[in-house]
Amino acid sequence: MATGCSSSPAEATGDAGRSTTTTTVVQTTTTAPPAPPDLVLPDIARADIGQEYTDAIVAIDPNGDDTSIDVASRAPAGFSTIQNSRGRLTGFRWQPERAGQWDVEFTATDTGGLSATKTIRLIARYPRPRDVLVAMGDSVAAGFGRDRSDFGGTDECFRSEGDSYARHTYDALVEAGSLAEDAELLIVACAGATAATLSSFAVTATTVDGEVVGEPQSQLDAAIERNPTIVTLTVGATDVSLFDAAALTNPGADGDPSRAIDQFLVDNALRRLATHLGLTLDALVRSTDAHIVVTTWYDPTAAVPIGVDGCTGECMVSVMATVVEATNDVIIDVVAAQPAGRVSVARLDGPADIWEATNGLGPDVLRDGLGPLQGLVDTFTSGTTATCADEGSPPQDLISSLDCSHPNEDGHREIARVVTETLLGI
Repeated sequence: MATGCSSSPAEATGDAGRSTTTTTVVQTTTTAPPAPPDLVLPDIARADIGQEYTDAIVAIDPNGDDTSIDVASRAPAGFSTIQNSRGRLTGFRWQPERAGQWDVEFTATDTGGLSATKTIRLIARYPRPRDVLVAMGDSVAAGFGRDRSDFGGTDECFRSEGDSYARHTYDALVEAGSLAEDAELLIVACAGATAATLSSFAVTATTVDGEVVGEPQSQLDAAIERNPTIVTLTVGATDVSLFDAAALTNPGADGDPSRAIDQFLVDNALRRLATHLGLTLDALVRSTDAHIVVTTWYDPTAAVPIGVDGCTGECMVSVMATVVEATNDVIIDVVAAQPAGRVSVARLDGPADIWEATNGLGPDVLRDGLGPLQGLVDTFTSGTTATCADEGSPPQDLISSLDCSHPNEDGHREIARVVTETLLGI
């Protein structure tokens, strides 16, 4: 008897032993989950006064839903939307009426109620046909202090345009190529100006040669309408009475500087300076393309000053140092709050404070009034020259001997050197 075997498992076990293959079919879908529209519009729309800017606004819905676009915030004068024949918003038109910048929000909403919002920054500027440097501020910025003729100035701002630190800064920047050779210098600074009056008191602008330009307007408006390349600004002495030691001090201090300072007056003055300087810088940054340079204050006090009743010598030195430092702290803090790269500080204090008054012009017995110049000096010093040296002169003479507060011609050149270095270092 013979037997046989199979080498195939399937043949040995029949159908039950056969191998099988299972196939899994995965189905995919192209339907996207609900999503808000994508709003396409420019980030910035810029136009000069008298020009018009137009652009499209498009909403793309990833689900293919119908969308509508609306203005979601209040728009400034000169802005309008563009609509198609079906009344759908498709674009905008920007024809500014005044300089400044505004943010306008748009919202796109689909039929499912999902929405997206984006913002356009509208920028408006006055056109600038050439480089311009505008000098703003008080008597120091106006060039006052150069010589006796400043006290008998023929304009209400007591300017000495050709010898002001702004003039020397302008010359240096043109020579360095930072300003074009056909650049314009405009002085709007005015003796007696405070941070508040920069935007409220009308003055006439003058050129470097003293020629009047345009109609009277505030310093701030004059700067905005020129859209300058550079603005120089020195302000605060009148706000805080830096050049009027009698107003800063209390009588009967008996040589104690802590008792001598009229702290109530100083604190209120510093608050006003911070508020109004901040508002001015806000407006310049928002409404011009200028780079703005704000100077701090030097301390003109002599090493041994005449002082005031109850506070002479070291007492007067301490009082002035305290008030000047507090004023500069305010200026620096206000500038620091501005957008990066738009406003710089030119430091006339700290290591750069080489300012020191000499013994005043004429006999000391006439110090209260400087003889026949009494009425004119009162405009700037209220009759006091407390910062004058009791005797002698400092190693470097940068302060006018007429009032022992304002810079003389060399002083204006020194301010210009610091301001120029600040600008060229940007």
